[in-house]
Amino acid sequence: VIEVWDFLHRFSHTLKLARFGLDTFCKALDCTTEALVLMAEVHMALLRIIRCLRSWLQNWPVSNSF
Repeated sequence: VIEVWDFLHRFSHTLKLARFGLDTFCKALDCTTEALVLMAEVHMALLRIIRCLRSWLQNWPVSNSF
């Protein structure tokens, strides 16, 4: 849990997430209604990064000169 929270905390600016404490993250893992908002935000932020990375990789010039 700490490793995941640390990752999200360190990359919160890149992921466009508001910073949140470890206790808030642990409560969000309980799957209560108010905690689901935080988990949805985390999932959407990660999906946005994956989508951007995927399109960036598709536009990466491929070189056959090895």
